Amino acid sequence: PFILSGETSSDLPITYKINGTGIAHVSSDTVFIDAVGRSVVSAVQLGDACFNPSEKLFKLLTVEPGIQEIFYTHPGEIAFSDSFIVVFAESSAGLPLTVSISDESVAHCAGDTIYLNSAGIIDITFSQGGNEFISAAEPVTVQLEIKKGEQTLSTSLPTTFRYGDEPILL
Repeated sequence: PFILSGETSSDLPITYKINGTGIAHVSSDTVFIDAVGRSVVSAVQLGDACFNPSEKLFKLLTVEPGIQEIFYTHPGEIAFSDSFIVVFAESSAGLPLTVSISDESVAHCAGDTIYLNSAGIIDITFSQGGNEFISAAEPVTVQLEIKKGEQTLSTSLPTTFRYGDEPILL
């Protein structure tokens, strides 16, 4: 909401009205935005016993869609052994994001989680198409490298073998 301001030479209160387009409504001197579009605001002082009514003033009110941005936090180094990462991305307008991954043989997305299928490099694109009040955000694409995971090997081998012993299972 925003407050309309104006003054009259009589110091009498101003009456504000907005034509019935559904774009906005006024209560006293406060305008509340209801939709995107154009409407006309009128202002008049109705007069009293000492003053005649003022002439009506008209102003065009244009309500444009809000803007939004996508913010992304990089998860840092990623190894295949991590198995999944949680995506930290959001729209400044709080609208839900769409996530697409360039190579689903490397990773795939479900909700805000990216599941790793193999090592490799992927581009992740975050987008938000907007709604009736908010414009679409510029898509954000980030590149992630999923490094090969480290592995360890351990066995329990006997230290002594004799020729002719049964095969040893490792």
